[in-house]
Amino acid sequence: MTLVFCAPQKKESDDVKSILEDILKRLDEKEARLSQLELIVREQETTMRDQQGRITALEEEVAIQKTLILDL
Repeated sequence: MTLVFCAPQKKESDDVKSILEDILKRLDEKEARLSQLELIVREQETTMRDQQGRITALEEEVAIQKTLILDL
């Protein structure tokens, strides 16, 4: 009798373990993807800041050129 009860419990335990392992594997994959996306966002933010700096410099240059033209 005891063997009959233990066998299904062992099977259920193995099933639960397998499910948990699968969940952990998927979680690791999602965390890795999240890290990749965070890196991409940081790179894009850096690029945007650089571009904004260039735009500001160009706007200042345009303002200087306008002043020079008006002085002529």
